[in-house]
Amino acid sequence: KRNEMKRILKLKNTFPALLGGCLLAISPASAELIPVTSDIAAGTTVTWHAANEYRLDTVVYVQTNATLIIEPGTVIMGATNVVISREGLPELVSALWVTRGGKLIAEGTKEQPIIFTAEGDNLNGNIPPTQSSLWGGVVLMGRATINSAKDTVGNVSTPKYDLYEGVDSPGLNLEHAFGGGDDADSSGTLRYVSIRHAGRIFAPAAEQNGQ
Repeated sequence: KRNEMKRILKLKNTFPALLGGCLLAISPASAELIPVTSDIAAGTTVTWHAANEYRLDTVVYVQTNATLIIEPGTVIMGATNVVISREGLPELVSALWVTRGGKLIAEGTKEQPIIFTAEGDNLNGNIPPTQSSLWGGVVLMGRATINSAKDTVGNVSTPKYDLYEGVDSPGLNLEHAFGGGDDADSSGTLRYVSIRHAGRIFAPAAEQNGQ
């Protein structure tokens, strides 16, 4: 009986290690990399799934009246070598940009956080945690009341609105505008979300999520 007990304990101690090794070997291969170049269009609801990895190849806008849902455990990477420009942004950059009236529902968990990071991050320490400016980041534009605006047109409008610092136009669909008259406005939910290595300069003296 004593020898049998030792054999059982040995198996119990060995199985988690074997299982962990299998998970490490299988998970990266099973995750499909999906390049994202198109906006989340107005009037649509799109879900990004944890079984995939997503790469933002430019600034991707969640347009007005659109919703992006991100499942717990999903990894989203910002491209570091961007070739697709966007109207009103002087520099090439990757980012997720939620416009006024758009919603981002990103509800991770303690065990399965949602991770936004830079392309090439293996999530195992190959990029130092203090290294920033590899990609743009996440921007939320709301409709709450503002007192004044630097933008000339926005400052004399009713209600007032302003433009994101550093942009040189409102964007094709006013993507870069914030402000308004709805103090109950909501851009969605972020819970257990990690945003890493952001802060890429996209205009002179202007960056997103700068550190």
